[in-house]
Amino acid sequence: MATDPDGDLLVYSFCDPFNGLSSAKPIVLAGDSTNAPPYLPVSFISPYSSSYPISSSPAININTATGIINGSPNTLGQWVIGICVSEYRAGVLIGTHHRDFQFNIINCPFVVVADIGTQIATNNGFCNGMLYQLYL
Repeated sequence: MATDPDGDLLVYSFCDPFNGLSSAKPIVLAGDSTNAPPYLPVSFISPYSSSYPISSSPAININTATGIINGSPNTLGQWVIGICVSEYRAGVLIGTHHRDFQFNIINCPFVVVADIGTQIATNNGFCNGMLYQLYL
C-alpha cells in the first residue's frame, strides 16, 4: 500500500493495460520513435475486460483503499492487468499513476507446507532453553 506525503487520498482501481511495448522492447529509449507513446489500450476478448482481466471465481477484485488484489484464478494462461492509483486533493483528481502487470497462471507441481515442529529442551540456554525444529 502506498502513502502520500501530502496526505492526499489514493484510490486504487483496475484500468486498461496498454499495448505497445514487449519483452523484446520493454522500454522506449530517448530519440527512439518506434513503439513510442501514446499507447492504445489492450483489446480484451469477451468476457474479459479491464475490470475482469483474469478468469477467476470469485471474480478478481481490487481493494480501492489498499490496492490488494483478491480472487482465485481458474484458468491457466498468461494474463495482463492494468492497475491505476488516482490521487485526490480536497476531492479533486490531481493525477493518476498507471502500471501494467503480467501474471502467468500455472499448475503448482506440489503443495509447500511450512511447519514448526515440537520444541526440544536443551541445556545450552538457547531460546530460553528450548530449540525449535523447522520442517519444510
